[in-house]
Amino acid sequence: MRERAHEILPLVQALDDFVGDRAGDVPLSSRIDEAATKNSAWLFFHTLTGGWRRTERAALDLRTHDRADLLLLSLAVAQVAGVDAGVTADALEPYAHALGRDREWIDQGLQTLQDMRLTTMSDGVLRCAHLSLFFIYQDLPGLPMALRVSGRLTVLPTS
Repeated sequence: MRERAHEILPLVQALDDFVGDRAGDVPLSSRIDEAATKNSAWLFFHTLTGGWRRTERAALDLRTHDRADLLLLSLAVAQVAGVDAGVTADALEPYAHALGRDREWIDQGLQTLQDMRLTTMSDGVLRCAHLSLFFIYQDLPGLPMALRVSGRLTVLPTS
């Protein structure tokens, strides 16, 4: 990869303009070094291309869609709690109620999440397209207290 840096740099820059040769840029070699510490091809490329930055931007953008960011967080929490088994829309209702929201908010939010390709659905079972969102959200300011206990995310019952 290092030998072909002149070919790879424009591809990485198309996804993450923080990488480059200009003053203040992250050198491609540094990003490759960081990515090389990851234990899967997906994490390698996610790190190489600044995937966490795109994911965080998408998560923040969801705030302008009737706080669909909270629905995505609820889905991520339920998905982690279910050991990645996935979640139905019905199972998201306790989370929505804890946030003072209703089923209509869930349905509208799920459509937004699907339109933005942040969720996947198979046989009525939902999953976050990138479960890293769960970990990003733990550090975002303004996380509702309904989803926090002692600085940790609370897992609400799904039934």
